Amino acid sequence: MLVSNKFQEKISDPILALLKQGLSPKSIASSLAFGAVIGLFPILGTTTAICIFVAAAFRLNQIAIQIANYAVYPLQIILLIPFIRLGEYIFQIKTVTGNPQEIISLARMDIFLVLKTYGISLISGCFAWFICAVPCILCLKFIFHYVIKNIPSHLFVK
Repeated sequence: MLVSNKFQEKISDPILALLKQGLSPKSIASSLAFGAVIGLFPILGTTTAICIFVAAAFRLNQIAIQIANYAVYPLQIILLIPFIRLGEYIFQIKTVTGNPQEIISLARMDIFLVLKTYGISLISGCFAWFICAVPCILCLKFIFHYVIKNIPSHLFVK
């Protein structure tokens, strides 16, 4: 299947369905922005639960936040090490070695060994993510709102 067909099936069609349900573009934009940024959180396997709690706390749309969360999953893997390195730099802690495949394989075998080996670096990576998260959410919220409100109305009118 072509990338554009996959994008339409997995991203744009569900968003249009939300608009057809009467959700405001602002609400959908907020949900997508939070989902996209939370989806980059540098601890693998935690983002779905975090999105559920954040959506409940801020009264965001669960479907939209999860769509964005899952859409950015490849970026989460790509940005794992940069967030960790940024956190290590911020806190001036010793840089740990290891490639993402190694860390993922180890996590599948023994999560506690990963925490023992990479724990401080992961925590510093979470802090670095948090520093980046707030401005990213604000920027994405603005961008998503602009894009969604400019979707031709004939695509989502009941």
